[in-house]
Amino acid sequence: MVTYTKHCEIRIKQRNLKKSYIEQTVLKPDKTIDSFGKRKLAQKKLFDKTLEVVFIQENNDFIIITAYWLTEVKE
Repeated sequence: MVTYTKHCEIRIKQRNLKKSYIEQTVLKPDKTIDSFGKRKLAQKKLFDKTLEVVFIQENNDFIIITAYWLTEVKE
C-alpha cells in the first residue's frame, strides 16, 4: 500500500506531479539510495527527467514523504 504524508500532498500539487509517476518510481525504481534514518530515495527516469521520491518502507507499505524532479543526476 502507498500512502502520502500531508506535506507530500501539498508538494504534488505545487510541482504538478502525478501519483502514478510516484508509485511507479517507488515500486519499480531505476535506483534506490539509503538516506538518513529509515528514509530511502528512489529514482526513476521518466521521459527526459528523473523523478526522486523520498519514502519509508515498512514491510509492503510505502509512506511517501516528498517527491521532486532532479535537475542533475549524480552517478
